Amino acid sequence: MVCPLPLDEYPTVVLAHGGGGKFSRMLTEKVFLAAFGNDTLGRLHDGAVLDVGPGRIAFSTD
Repeated sequence: MVCPLPLDEYPTVVLAHGGGGKFSRMLTEKVFLAAFGNDTLGRLHDGAVLDVGPGRIAFSTD
């Protein structure tokens, strides 16, 4: 089945934004990068290694 939604502007988040494809990228770029953008976030990696206390943890959106 193919979702016939056009890739246009949406005033609200729709289910397609959670699919990891073009809608997810649009949401990330137009909402999150616009508000919180910096060089690190601008790379659009889907994971990070974080220093937490004396150790480190890996975090991934996958």
